Amino acid sequence: MKQPILFFTLFLINALMSVGAVEPRLAEIFQDHMVLQQGKPVTVWGWADPGTPVQVAFAGQVVKGTAGENGRWQLALTPLQASAEGAALTVNMGSQSVVREDVVVGEVWIAAGQSNMNHTGPDKPTGLYPHYQSPGTAGGKPSIRFRRFGGGASLEPLEDVAEVSRDSGAWEVVQEPLTDTNLSRYFARILRDELELPIGIVQVAVSGTNQGAWMSRETLEQFPGKDGSNFYEQLLNDHSEKLAKKGKNIKSWEAYKQAEAAWLETREGRYPGRGTTFANFPTALYNSRVHPLAPFAVRGVIWHQGEGGPGGPYGERLVAMAKQWRDLFGQDFAFIWGTLTRSTDHLPPLEPQPTWFYRSGTNISIREAEGLFADDPATTMVEFYDIGDQDTHFYQKAEAGRRMALAAMDRVYGQPQVYSGPLMREVQVNGGKATVVWDRVAEGLRYEPSLEGVSGFYIKGKSGEYRWAKVALDGKDGVILSHPEVAEIAELGYAVNQNPHETLFNSAGFPASPFRWNMGRIPWSGHSKSEWLTFQPGTPQKTGISMTHVRREGVVFQMVKGRKTPDGLRVGLQMKLSPEWKNPAVLLEGEPLKFEVQEQEGTKVALFDVSVDNSWIVVGEGDQVAELNKIRRF
Repeated sequence: MKQPILFFTLFLINALMSVGAVEPRLAEIFQDHMVLQQGKPVTVWGWADPGTPVQVAFAGQVVKGTAGENGRWQLALTPLQASAEGAALTVNMGSQSVVREDVVVGEVWIAAGQSNMNHTGPDKPTGLYPHYQSPGTAGGKPSIRFRRFGGGASLEPLEDVAEVSRDSGAWEVVQEPLTDTNLSRYFARILRDELELPIGIVQVAVSGTNQGAWMSRETLEQFPGKDGSNFYEQLLNDHSEKLAKKGKNIKSWEAYKQAEAAWLETREGRYPGRGTTFANFPTALYNSRVHPLAPFAVRGVIWHQGEGGPGGPYGERLVAMAKQWRDLFGQDFAFIWGTLTRSTDHLPPLEPQPTWFYRSGTNISIREAEGLFADDPATTMVEFYDIGDQDTHFYQKAEAGRRMALAAMDRVYGQPQVYSGPLMREVQVNGGKATVVWDRVAEGLRYEPSLEGVSGFYIKGKSGEYRWAKVALDGKDGVILSHPEVAEIAELGYAVNQNPHETLFNSAGFPASPFRWNMGRIPWSGHSKSEWLTFQPGTPQKTGISMTHVRREGVVFQMVKGRKTPDGLRVGLQMKLSPEWKNPAVLLEGEPLKFEVQEQEGTKVALFDVSVDNSWIVVGEGDQVAELNKIRRF
């Protein structure tokens, strides 16, 4: 009997030597104050020496297992009941015990994407959208828990977070009331209030990153690249060549990893992987932030990304990415994404002139993903176009979070909500008449012509110019378009501008999503042929005009003070007055502002001076400006 025992002992020693001594530890996501997902199996995992007995105890459950040959162990708690009362999660790995305190059970969501998922915005009323106000924890609501997860970048999938982001501490118990925070916390606030449950947010978003960084290699390889390569190879080559040409001290991925290893030995000086250079390599964030999080139990993912591209079939890639994440986690979780936003440093045109800018093409593909998910009930797109401003990093994060939360309540939690505006379903063209049918109309469509009666719908025949279409509502969900000078419609669209007119709404007040049908090449960016609000001749133009709200009865805009705008700068403005305004008026921060009316080439123009200090100006029909002054679409 001694020979088999000796053989087994030698085998065990050899196995341990091949794996190396494994420090007993829990996966990084398991920390004090965390939230575990209710109602589905909860996997707990970590590492210890092969063969080490492991026991996990929580909420009256005790599960046991053994670390595998590679040192990893993984145990599952049966579905948990929600509880806002903190309890201990105790894990014994051999003789070592790890305890995580104040662990609650509720709903857990991953927040992923780029900067607009990270950047903050104020919680203040817009005067247009409902301003959500929460009783918060002071009003007896459960807490919101928040955790930033992951770090570094990797071209290979990591089993746990990179060493650079290990031991990053407990989950944050979010302090309320929320005053200036990010989209995901605003999202969590509404879920918490409506469900009366603790909400956990795992924030993996990284600012300035592209879609390819968040996808697995296998998923990227499904898409074609240029010159016969696949998309993964294309992105890897593109980023490698860019780094070789423009990198300063580090000119290759291998050099980055060598510099990172040297830095980890001392952790002195600047981390060599700061910024987005390496985070934007294909798969770099999937490998370092998503893969190490699986198979953590979650209810869903909220996603906002696209400003960083890359171009091409973004929507198809988004669907493939979401499905692969689900496979990785072994969970059919929800996936909710938002569109990119408008740019209010442009004016909605008075003449029918469609325009294009860098977010336009990606937005088309983002909206197409809604249909590509087919009948998947736990996925949906949320329209953000109308909540944009003059900045890529739009400020209305509270409204964005509210819409995503309403989408989750509707699609995931079975509480019907209206969370977005009308979305084009189909276009039917018959000669000079087109019928556009819409989804997401709630109780029905509402049409309101804009400034000077502009319809906001573009229409064009086989030749000639674009026209503003004539609009007639057709039942609850239809719009009929025509124009007396277009006998056969060849192209049409709605809101095809950086900052479009908003004329079609559902009964909940959400404006319709832009769409194009058969439209040809559209001019890139550029301003309108006949600007209706400009600086007076000789005025220093070291400022921006943010035209946030345009309606038939008047407009609301802001004089944006930039970083280089000198203090005390005053500028002269001139604005075309709508012929429909019989008694025009101008308000500056709610107070009447003196203005001069001149006639220029048969058009009445108002001239007035304002300071460039982020002040708000309203111009419109005299008996309407007081109501318009309540609107602050910051």
